[in-house]
Amino acid sequence: MNTKKKMKTTKIFNIVLLLLFFVSACNLFEPDKSMIAPLSASKINSVKIAGKQVTVNVTYFLPNPCWHYYKTVSYNNDSVFTSKVFGKYNGETCIQMVSSFEHSQKINFSTRGEKLLRFWKNDSTFSDTTITIIS
Repeated sequence: MNTKKKMKTTKIFNIVLLLLFFVSACNLFEPDKSMIAPLSASKINSVKIAGKQVTVNVTYFLPNPCWHYYKTVSYNNDSVFTSKVFGKYNGETCIQMVSSFEHSQKINFSTRGEKLLRFWKNDSTFSDTTITIIS
């Protein structure tokens, strides 16, 4: 009987030890390594005008291939359109190699005339192009 009790105690101890190992291996308080940052526009590839709607295709740099598109913040006062594209990195290990992606945006203007399109590059620098809406 004493041997059975000893075996049962040893089993319980081993289970508790195993549970403690798994709990300590999964650190629930590990810092979040994800990042969100603006991406630099490197090139305006194309501008297509259809009436008062403009479609612009722009290439953006990514710090490494593990970054991906997150969101676009844009402002349009009908004569100047400004866009800033953000990327997200989830914190995983990644090769250190600059990458890029293309992003298209549709812009609607309510009036005709000359329009300035601005795509954020860095700090206070933009990739700019001017277009004219005729119809």
